[in-house]
Formats: sequence, C-alpha cells, structure tokens
Amino acid sequence: MLSAGDPLGTVFTDFGPGNTESGGQVFRLADQKILQVGTTVVLGETQFALARFNANGSNDNDFGPDADSSNQVTASLPSDFTDETGPLYLISAVNAVAVNPSTGQIVVVGTASNATAGDPDWLIAVFTADGDLDPTFGTGGVVISNFGSDDFGPPIGIVFHANEGRAVAIQDDGKIVVAGSDTFGAFEGFAVARYTTTGALDSGFGTGGLAENSLVPETMPGMNSLDRLHGVAIDESGRIILAGSTQDVPGAGETAPLIGLQRYLDDGTLDGSFGADGSVRTDVPAPDATVLGDTAYTVAVDADGNILVGGTTDGLINETNFEEDFVLLRYLGDGLNPGSLDTSFGSSGIVTTSFGSGSTGIITDLAVQSDGNIVIGGGIVFCVDNCDSFTMSFAVGRYDTSGMPDAGFGTGNAVDGIIQTQSFVGQPDQNTVTIAIQNDTTNDNQILAFGSWMPNGGSQDFILSRFDLDVTAVSSGSAQVDLTGPTTADEGDNLSFHAAFTSPGGGSGTSFIQEQHRATTTGSPSGDITYEYTITLVGPNTEVGSGSCSTACGSSADILFTPADNGLYHVSITINGGEDSDSVDVNVANVAPTIAISGAASVNEGASYSLTLGAVTDPGADTVSSYTVHWGDGNSDTYASNGVKTHTYADGPNNYAITVDLTDEDGAFLNRANPLSVTVNNVAPTITISGAASVNEGASFCLNLGAVTDPGADTVTSYIVHWGDGNSDTY
Repeated sequence: MLSAGDPLGTVFTDFGPGNTESGGQVFRLADQKILQVGTTVVLGETQFALARFNANGSNDNDFGPDADSSNQVTASLPSDFTDETGPLYLISAVNAVAVNPSTGQIVVVGTASNATAGDPDWLIAVFTADGDLDPTFGTGGVVISNFGSDDFGPPIGIVFHANEGRAVAIQDDGKIVVAGSDTFGAFEGFAVARYTTTGALDSGFGTGGLAENSLVPETMPGMNSLDRLHGVAIDESGRIILAGSTQDVPGAGETAPLIGLQRYLDDGTLDGSFGADGSVRTDVPAPDATVLGDTAYTVAVDADGNILVGGTTDGLINETNFEEDFVLLRYLGDGLNPGSLDTSFGSSGIVTTSFGSGSTGIITDLAVQSDGNIVIGGGIVFCVDNCDSFTMSFAVGRYDTSGMPDAGFGTGNAVDGIIQTQSFVGQPDQNTVTIAIQNDTTNDNQILAFGSWMPNGGSQDFILSRFDLDVTAVSSGSAQVDLTGPTTADEGDNLSFHAAFTSPGGGSGTSFIQEQHRATTTGSPSGDITYEYTITLVGPNTEVGSGSCSTACGSSADILFTPADNGLYHVSITINGGEDSDSVDVNVANVAPTIAISGAASVNEGASYSLTLGAVTDPGADTVSSYTVHWGDGNSDTYASNGVKTHTYADGPNNYAITVDLTDEDGAFLNRANPLSVTVNNVAPTITISGAASVNEGASFCLNLGAVTDPGADTVTSYIVHWGDGNSDTY
C-alpha cells in the first residue's frame, strides 16, 4: 500500500556516450505523459534535447520524427542561423518549457549567445507535438530576440548588453509570454515579451511587444536597481505575474536582494492596483543579519487567485556559518490590497523551512495538488560535521493550505514534509528542479514528478523521479467534455460539432494549469462549466476559428464551422481552464468550381459568335486563374478572366456543344459548365456576273462569271447559267 511521498522510480536519460546534459525541465502533457527538455553537448556543440515518457514513467518510443524506437529528440539551430563563416548564434541554455494544450506545440525558452560578440539573447524554439522544429514559427522554428541597448535606460557607456529568457507561459489564445532579464553591465531588469503563434513580437503588448520596468525608481539618471527575474505566471484574468529578486543600486542602503514581484495587464502595462504602481518588494525578516538576502525562483497562482512564491532567504548565523532557508510566501491577488502578504498564511504571509546551521535550501518550483495543498521542488546543501563537508541533494516537499509542512509526506525525513532524494555534486541554484503533477485516474491518485540534471556514473544526465502524492486525482468528480462531429466533409459545407459536458459524481477539486502556472477549481457540482474552443488548419497551423463561454454555458455547446478551403482541420475544446479537453479532426475535400455560360442558340457561318463567361461558383476560397473554352469545332482558347469571348465558326450547317475547363490553386477541372448547344447556319454563296448590255441575233454573247462570295469555308463545284431564252449551261 503506497503512502504519500513514497518513491515510484527514477530514470536517467543519456543522449549519447560522452554527451553532457543539463536542464531537464519537466512538463505534464494532456495525456499524462511527461516531457523533459534541456540541452545536450555533442562534440562541443550544445543542442536542444527532448525526451518523452509514458504516464507510468517508461520511455515513450513513439516520440521523435525519425521513428528510431527512441524517446529522445535532439536539434541544432536551423541553418538560417549560420553563414559562410560559421554559426551566428550558439545555444547557451534551456531554462523553461511549456506546451500549448490546443496544438501540442512544445515551447522551449532559454539563451543563445552571439557567436561574434558573445552577448546572450533570448532564445525561443517551438517544436511540434512529434518533436520536429515547427517551420510555421519564426525562422525554421526558432526566434532569437536581442532587445538592443536602450530599452531600459542603461548607463551611458555600457557596451555589453545581455538578455536571458528564463520563464515561459502560454495564454488562452496561444500567444507566448516569455519573461527574463535585460542586462546592462552591472544593472539588470525584469523584462517580459509576448509573441504571436508565428513568432512575431505582438505589437499590442508593451512597446513593440516588450515591457520592462524597474522595481525601484532611478536614484540618478541611468542608475537602476538590480532586478533578476526567475518565474512567470498568468492568473485567471489574464494578468501576467513576474517574480524574482530586486536590489537597489549599490550605495542606496540595500546590501542584499529582496523578493520582487510585478503584475502586468494584458496590454503590457503595469497593473496600478497591484502593490506600488504594479510592483512589490518584500524583505523577508532574517533571524539574524541579512547576508545573502531573498530571492524568488518560482511563482504560481492558487485556486483563490492568491499568488504563491517560492525561493530562498537568510537563516541563522553563528560565528563560522550562515544558512539559507526555504521560503514560501502568499500574496493577495485581489481584494482591498492586491500585492500585500496574506496574513492567514504562515507567519504574516511567510513560511520558512530551515535545514540547520550552515545548510542551504532553495525552492525552485511549486504547484498545487487537487486538494489545494502546495507541493514544491528544490535543492538542499546539507552541512555535515560542523560544515567540514557538505552533501547536495534534490528535495520535494508538501505544505498545507495554511503553510504548515505536511509531516505525513514521506518517512524518515530530517525535516517534516521535505524528502531529500538523489544526492549529487553540484549546486541547487544550478541543478534547478522543476515539478509536474500527473493524474493517475486508474488508481484515482496524483503523482509528483520532478526533473533536473546531475552527474551520473561519469556522465551528466537528465534525471526524472516520481513520488506518490496519495491524494484524489482531479478526474474524480471533475467535469468532462465529449466532442463529436463529422470526420469528412467538403469545403463550403456547414459543419456542426456537439460538445456534451458532464460532472461525474458532482465532485470538485483543484487542477493545476502548468502552462500558466495557476490552479483552478474544477468539477463544480452546479454544472457551471466554462469552455474555449479553437479550429486550426493543420498544415500551416493556422487558427481559422475560436470561441468561448465564461458564464451560464449550460450542459452542451454546438460549434458551427464552414471550412473555406480543403485540408485537415483540428477542432479542439477545453473546459474549466484545462480540466478536460477533447478534439475531432475533420478531413475537408476540395470541391471543383463551376461557371455559368450563355450565348445565342444559333449563328451564321462566318459570323462572330459571342459567349459570356459568367460568375464562378466555388464553395472554397479558391480563385480561378484560367478559363479554357472548347468551342466544339475542334478549336479551343484559354483566357485569364471571364467576360464576353468571341469565336467564328467556319462552316455550317452544324451543331456544336461548347464546354469550359477551369484552373485554380487546386488544379485543373474539366467540363465545369453545362454544355451550351449552338447551331451554325449555312449561308448560300453569291457570285458577280457581267456582260454587254446588247447583242445582235445570231452573234456570240460573252458572260463573265466573277468572284464567288461565301462566309463559310465552302467551295463552288459547278456553275449553271440560265440564259433566259429557255436554255441553260453547266460549267
């Protein structure tokens, strides 16, 4: 019988003999599989490294484009980032990952170094759900952003300018929020940028897609605080929360950093209702003197809209040693004083956990499980024998909703509620732990997965460990959606997809939306379900339709859609902010265009016949580029546009059927008009004759048979002259 905190196994992932892995961030996918992302160094080149695991922790060998029976994918920067001299950029680090729940796209954020100047820049790469770099995003799947040297107001004369992407979140509309730091020499600022689904900076956010503001007003021109960002979250209202550390410039009285938060509105402006004009700075009270200060490494939003922050703070100090402790804070998200500490949590909104004199503890990630309790991941450096030696280990832990460590989580712990696992040589602020919560619906349970990297048998590999949480899975009593609809159709058809909502058992729980780092209450027994849907043309990954309902949505919804062109369409619906989702793929076939033609029913041979090429009917969004008219007499003409076209029939009598072929983006289509029947009439030939006006009887009369006129292509074969005296001659 499993208990809370029991280990469920550990997997090391090596991307090749001699390779060096780092990162190892984890993300729980919609089907409860685990994705792990970081970097691997192959023959001196740093590459993206991705691995996917089944829900039970085994390798998912279907992952990757090469079908090599491996769960691994590696990728370099596209060739567009190389010229004749070599690489223009080099991958430096992968710091965060998020997955778009609607498309399955994997968004990876980190740092790329300019190969010439060495300055690091923001790196955003998007992979398809199968592990290919997505060509619809940026350049070959990659965007590198250098925000220049004058965005934040750097001191004059500073040349080195560094940007580092450290955190990522995905909005409900699929736009990508990347947060990090913008550095000017010794000064560093919070920065957040928003990208469209194609990788362009979103001009509707901040200034040209970027927003950055100091947490401390300038003390002198060009002198800003040292603000270092580590985490980002998006709350239910779409507001963006940044977390990290903040320290005023040297000489201003702050010798160590404080916890720093900022909240932005959807348009990229600071939320003036939050803290002091959108910013919050918290000096966690130290039991002795402040030495290393306070740093937030992760931020999340709980189901009540309050803001959870995890990191590290100063602990006790003695003659020879000082310590750093876990720190967990909760801020009010709304109400009378948004941004103030929630005094109902811990001690005036703050919880610290000590590991003893000389030891160091850092919380680097947190999440909210189904009952609202808080799980964390981090690292500990333990002081041994009065700090003559140290042991480094990863840690996972659990706190209840009031901030108390859960003594029932794990057994034999040195500190209540905190499990030390996998000792290693390294540093917790470098071997950063990320966590993800899986729903084990088979056993009605939740599982905590943590990922990082560490030395392993002479190598440096990803590590993935899983622990039992012994708490009811979100799916128990939670709302569900079942989407049905056609799987084949023609372009122009009016399609209807039906979504049925159910809440089995009428239960409720908390679901953690990892791509936004927020929790939401799910499975409302009242059936008050909210939903969002998108319709995507799969080939170019273009969104062609979307919709949502936030109040009084009922027990079902109908999604109506008329595809304007042929292709594969993905219809996806998500309920209650990610509690459940379903999708239908519909293959839409092309429909050939038709054209209306008109003209006279008959025409004389040799005369000009006018045919009107009328309106084209096409249920798709195609444009006809050529019109080929077959006149029926063996002749054809091709035109670039419709309208009146003329033709001369050479001979009659005859009956002809006029047909028309059309060509558009999808190809050539024959006989796309109802055949038009035309009767060509024969026209009798005429001849000119001449001769003398009189002749004597018995004398010879000369008659001249002149030119024959015939509009048709006929040839006169005999001429019969009637002389008028009852005699006739044939020539």
